[in-house]
Amino acid sequence: MVESADERKRQVRCLHCFERIVIPKGVEQYGCPRCGILWRISWHPNGMPKIRGPVWSQLRRYEESKNQGKR
Repeated sequence: MVESADERKRQVRCLHCFERIVIPKGVEQYGCPRCGILWRISWHPNGMPKIRGPVWSQLRRYEESKNQGKR
């Protein structure tokens, strides 16, 4: 798959599963398509995204559903 320069600039690694993901322009939250963790996103003035941390309310639900699968 050929990536545009804009897509390359918007790539970050998921801090949970380390999958490389492209963040859509301007979003404030984005979920990793591989592991499902929802992240808070901030934007640098040059247009590059940065993962600020998880959306805590969603992370608790993720952990609870993961723990229920182990029972």
